[in-house]
Amino acid sequence: MIDTRTIGSYVASMGWSVKRGRTTGGLLVAPPFDGEAAFPLPPFRVDVVEHWVHLVLGPVFEPGAATPADLHLRLLTVNRDLRLAKFGLDDRGAVVLCAELPTESLDKEEVVDAVERLVRYLRHYRAFLAGD
Repeated sequence: MIDTRTIGSYVASMGWSVKRGRTTGGLLVAPPFDGEAAFPLPPFRVDVVEHWVHLVLGPVFEPGAATPADLHLRLLTVNRDLRLAKFGLDDRGAVVLCAELPTESLDKEEVVDAVERLVRYLRHYRAFLAGD
């Protein structure tokens, strides 16, 4: 069965820094520095619970940042086109990008694909969600 340490090693193999979260017991991960990126990636959490790995990237926008009045419609529009992940709102109402992977027979390639996909989706859709 997959555990937090194994998932952490998969993510670390991508060049990301991985450390254990203080309060959740999950992982806090950060990508290697990319001077070419239009904006830095938000915090990224990984939690292993029961039979699932939860990947949560966000908040997508800085706290207090203005968002369009039709943000919820924009989230639904984008989610219709996404595979594996969905944008949503966390318990504080902040926009996050999430994915769930079943732990059963989960391998490194699936985890790497999910992490890369989350980053790609965020970079592609962030401006649209912001109303830019």
